[in-house]
Amino acid sequence: MERVTAHRGTPARAAVPLALLTGLLTGLLTTLLTGCGAATSAGAELPTGSVAVGTCKLKTTAEEVVALSDTSPAVACSSPHTFQAYALGRLDPAVAALGPERPVSEILTARNADVCPLTVRDFLGADPLDSQWGLSVFAKYPTRAEWRRGERTVVCDLVADAPVGVVPTLGVSLEGVLRHDDSARFRLCSRDERLLTCDQPHTAERAGDVPVGATAGEEAACTANGLAYTRSAAPQGWRPTVVHRDGAAQCWLTALEGPRTGTLRGGLVAR
Repeated sequence: MERVTAHRGTPARAAVPLALLTGLLTGLLTTLLTGCGAATSAGAELPTGSVAVGTCKLKTTAEEVVALSDTSPAVACSSPHTFQAYALGRLDPAVAALGPERPVSEILTARNADVCPLTVRDFLGADPLDSQWGLSVFAKYPTRAEWRRGERTVVCDLVADAPVGVVPTLGVSLEGVLRHDDSARFRLCSRDERLLTCDQPHTAERAGDVPVGATAGEEAACTANGLAYTRSAAPQGWRPTVVHRDGAAQCWLTALEGPRTGTLRGGLVAR
């Protein structure tokens, strides 16, 4: 399962997390009403066309987050950061041919589902049993000056979801994160039918899908998923639960005793 936003040219794979977008726009409106300009990151600007996959950046204001373009400097992914480039996007050829002035945002984002590639799971290091959650995608377009010079690169950034009014900060790279032992923040769990990340108290964790069929067969397949997911020889602290949703048979590992935090995923590597 994949959760990404659709904002400012990001791929429309899911709706924008309302809390995140509301908080960002509220912060931006406050900035504008008080007459305070957004703080710019220290250091030299990084041209859009020079951003490499894996590049991390620190954007501390709502205005920086929702801006159509971004040339803020790169920071080490081991230091506090808010965005990380997971891919370089491709504009529709008809839009890319426009110029010399950059088109208005409505034109740039009209086909935003086609801008950023579907390689989020590959970047995160997911395998078929991993279900990522709590991440959004923001697309950043060339500045007006870059567009006039012929730049057409689109940077596709990942950002962690956060409570209203918060610009979420990370301290580790998201590249291959689902293979590491600090990945609970980006895995899909649930509690009382509410979807959330596994670093929050939860009662079930997603472990892929199983073939739709007879109930007994689905449960057996879910048990097999669970054993592969946890890297264990027998269920320990969980029972398989199959949930039919959107035409799929989802496998969930339901806790036998109360809410827990963290992930059941086995075989993870320490940072």
